[in-house]
Amino acid sequence: MKATKRITAMFSAAAVAISLAVPAAAAPEQYEASVQQEYLAGGKVSVSKLSFSKIEDQAYTGKAVKPDITVKSGNKILTAGTDYTLSYKNNTKLGTATVTVTGKGNYTGTKKLTFKIVPGTPALTVKESSGKLSLSWSKAKGAAGYQLYYSVDGGAFKKLTTTQKTKYTFSSPKAGTSYVFKVRAYKKVSGKTLYGAYSEAVGLGGAANTDKTLTILSWEGNSDVKRMVESFCKSKGNKVDVEIVSVSDYGEGARDGYRQYMKSYDDADLIVLDTDFMVQYINSSFTLPLSSIGLNKSDLPEMYQYTLDLGTNENGVLYAVSPQATPGAFVYRADLAKEYLGVDSPEEMHELLSDWDKFVNTGKTLYKSTGGKVSLQSTMGGLWQVIKCNDEPWVVNGKLNTANAKDFFKLITQMQKDGSLANVPMWDPSWYLSVYQGTALGEFLPSWGLYPGEYSVVSNMANFSDYGYSNNGKVDLEICEGPESWYWGGTYFAVANSCNSSSLAKEFLQFTCGSSKSMKEFAKNNYDFANNSSAMSKINFSNPWLINDNYISVLADSLKGFSVNVPSVYDSRIDSICYDAAYNLVNGYFSTTDEALQYFKNEVAASFPDIKI
Repeated sequence: MKATKRITAMFSAAAVAISLAVPAAAAPEQYEASVQQEYLAGGKVSVSKLSFSKIEDQAYTGKAVKPDITVKSGNKILTAGTDYTLSYKNNTKLGTATVTVTGKGNYTGTKKLTFKIVPGTPALTVKESSGKLSLSWSKAKGAAGYQLYYSVDGGAFKKLTTTQKTKYTFSSPKAGTSYVFKVRAYKKVSGKTLYGAYSEAVGLGGAANTDKTLTILSWEGNSDVKRMVESFCKSKGNKVDVEIVSVSDYGEGARDGYRQYMKSYDDADLIVLDTDFMVQYINSSFTLPLSSIGLNKSDLPEMYQYTLDLGTNENGVLYAVSPQATPGAFVYRADLAKEYLGVDSPEEMHELLSDWDKFVNTGKTLYKSTGGKVSLQSTMGGLWQVIKCNDEPWVVNGKLNTANAKDFFKLITQMQKDGSLANVPMWDPSWYLSVYQGTALGEFLPSWGLYPGEYSVVSNMANFSDYGYSNNGKVDLEICEGPESWYWGGTYFAVANSCNSSSLAKEFLQFTCGSSKSMKEFAKNNYDFANNSSAMSKINFSNPWLINDNYISVLADSLKGFSVNVPSVYDSRIDSICYDAAYNLVNGYFSTTDEALQYFKNEVAASFPDIKI
């Protein structure tokens, strides 16, 4: 076995030593056309032609339950009270309730939808004493009994017992084994069993606390981790020992190097993961649930939901947590937007880009009004980063879902036809120049691309002078929200399967990922976007490259209500295949979207024979 490059940074009371040793698919065109034709003909649109969000099971409260729903006409979200009203029936007791949507204004007719009212959700507690695990949970409203489930070392959940009590003793846990538990309430109504939502998964176990040094696996180029460790040690009066083991020079090398290290050494407590390969580890035996060190979602109440989604494995258990969020926005030339689109503010610009139909239409208008001189979007890669965050799952019931690929191929083909996609390569001087010189109005950039210092992506777009190009002074850039919320990148921590410093690991993660005070300080000192809504609501970064007084608020607003699919082990590879197909399409290697789609299917089939195509 090839030896792993081991670079160790030791943080302690003495000194630092270095020693050597890795979107939802749009409504079909025919539907859009029928609604439009009906409306233009002077008639009202029938409610039966609208789309409605799924109503999740509602917890029983003993009072009337009135869940909100989202009503759409095509991609347009309608307004309650203006476009429709809601009325409820049988919505007090356990069982099936009804909500009736009645059209109003430009909409007519009614639509009945049903939802279930189920027992409430218990809160679970697990304690360890005298070699036993004592489980207890709160009473759930409307419950007749409870089902208790457990998972061993991150495996699939299995039913442990059904009981009418609110406590249970797990009498024979194995040493060094991680256990995770969850419970749900149930009650039979009219011969049918209604199940409430599962409690938050809670666990204990894993390796014993036998080591007083916290060992973190990372890659050498990750300076953020080093700064976090230094800050943590300082908060502890430099009376703790933390060791950073670098197994590679960069993230991609760490992806494979971690496995080699963990097979060769038995000392690792936390692992630093990149979003590109995190799913491979949180669905493997190399990591343990965060609950194995006593850390649960309830300890992280102010985190942005999408980061918790990404850190959750396929069994619904939280395995990784991040100290940072990486939301994005659309960066654009404010002077050109005003000249050619009549836009005076980020709010007005966002209105022109607030959904993909508007985005496409604005791009077409811009290109035409400038005589073919200015495209709306600089790169296909920037578009892809937004789209892939809002995709439907790639695999549904073992079958490939091609809707995501079809929609993306259609979008970029249309934009290329309209001249609204400049299609310059990312990370090339031409990328920065496209915005700086105004051949592209703007680009989608994440928080780390908006760093207010020199040599960031946004600084190059605002004041490009590298590579021998002449600099004509700074141009005015603004940012606004785009068609959808999105993120790009991020660093996460997971618990290694050999963790033997669980108490210190928990303290470190609570400090770096759970404390709004420490996260606010880290964000201020490093111009980072902390994964804490409370911390970011109190921060105002000035940015010399942007007109916006507080660009952080634009990013924070974009994350309100934003969630993503729990990633699967297929996602990273299929994302890559889809992007390759799209790249070949816009660069002329494929003549049609059908050719790109066939390539996509063939490559997925070759990579994952178990997926039905």
